[in-house]
Amino acid sequence: MAHSARRHFRRFVLRYVAPISRHPAMTVITGLGLFTSGSFELAEQIFTDFDSVIGVHQGVILLGIVTFLRGLADVVEASEWLSKGTDEEEDLARK
Repeated sequence: MAHSARRHFRRFVLRYVAPISRHPAMTVITGLGLFTSGSFELAEQIFTDFDSVIGVHQGVILLGIVTFLRGLADVVEASEWLSKGTDEEEDLARK
């Protein structure tokens, strides 16, 4: 049962999370989010009358989420690669 759940999780991450997190548009969106939040923070420092609800912490959160998703995809891919050898050994042992 646990082995099936792991395979299902791997398949989900490799099929949905990896392509989204590695897509060039995600890098552009993340960069734009960081630029926007940094610009608003800079404007708040320069102009005392300027007040916004967006701060640098939102940009850092966005970067953290994207970095986590990319790392998760890499870890799952690596475990898939490593488990291929183990699965083949188990299949040979059963025969």
